[in-house]
Amino acid sequence: MTNIIRTFCCLLINSFVFLIVSMPVIPGQDTHPNDLYNVTSDIDSDSIKKLPKIWEEYLQALGTVKGTITRTHTWTKNGKVNKTETLKYNIAYMHQLTLNGNVAGKNVFVTGDKYEFRLKRENSNQTWFIDSLKQNQTDNKKQSVTLCFPTISSEENSDNNPQLSLRICSQLAAGLELHRNFIYLPELLKYDTAFVVQKFHPINSNDNSVKKYYLKFKFSQKPPHKLEWLANKSEDILIEGELYLTTDYFLIEKGNVKFSLGKNKSNHFIGEYENVFDSNIYKVPLPALRNFKAEYNDFIFNTNVKYDLKETETSDLERFALSYYGLPEPDFEGKPPINRVRYILILIGIIMIAVSISMIYLRHRKKSK
Repeated sequence: MTNIIRTFCCLLINSFVFLIVSMPVIPGQDTHPNDLYNVTSDIDSDSIKKLPKIWEEYLQALGTVKGTITRTHTWTKNGKVNKTETLKYNIAYMHQLTLNGNVAGKNVFVTGDKYEFRLKRENSNQTWFIDSLKQNQTDNKKQSVTLCFPTISSEENSDNNPQLSLRICSQLAAGLELHRNFIYLPELLKYDTAFVVQKFHPINSNDNSVKKYYLKFKFSQKPPHKLEWLANKSEDILIEGELYLTTDYFLIEKGNVKFSLGKNKSNHFIGEYENVFDSNIYKVPLPALRNFKAEYNDFIFNTNVKYDLKETETSDLERFALSYYGLPEPDFEGKPPINRVRYILILIGIIMIAVSISMIYLRHRKKSK
């Protein structure tokens, strides 16, 4: 009888252990929840590892794009539109031109490679006058205090500096942008201990040529942290959401993200995204339309962007210089002041040499007589 009981207990214990071992793993709840490359049944770890390189290649390709961007912002409170603002940009080789209407308008603001300027005039029949002019110093391009955007390791047509990455992202990288406060997927991905991928898997599509992925993530930072452009270093940061990525470059097609950036309630909101890309006009997909909606407690902020982009040609750079508007190019080096003392001394020296030669000549002539 004792042997039967003992055998039964062993069988019961073994069955219990088998059940525990064979239980399915819940995604995102393993022993290393903060490891970016955790492998679960939902996460395609190989695809995740490819993202940083793919996104960097995409950003480099955007460095040789030109075109027009029209951005409209609308603020709505209690169902009523409080404010609407429309800006128009021309982009070429990461130069930026903002126009009030068009080149025949009243205001132009240009950010070029060597300098930036603002022009004004009363009407299109008058000549432009320079409202402001500033040289782009090399030191200004090395602002490394908060490089809160993806870095670009090489540039074929531009100098390699952080400012280029900022311009590319802020104007063209709609497919990687979470918020215009320099919050991008490549940036968050660098913090592999804070960016937790909860789900990442391909989505079946009727069109097999179009790749689509579902990404659910959570990004958090506890104080003290170095992301002071998002929140005070003594405050918590939490960004979590779900995105639908598309194209070979894993760009955001649609999704929603919840932002909790510090204690300020104005930095707590939900963002909704919808992007349309054109894959037929350039070597990488270019944004065609972008809609971003941010819902706060008491108002809604909408951004609608239309893009008309293609590959840049060198001739397009003319519009980013003062000479394009009939004005002289600036001379930042300036001409050195005339040093009159130096010229006087030179003249005295010439006179003394002439006098000396004359005296020697006269003395030699007198001796010869």
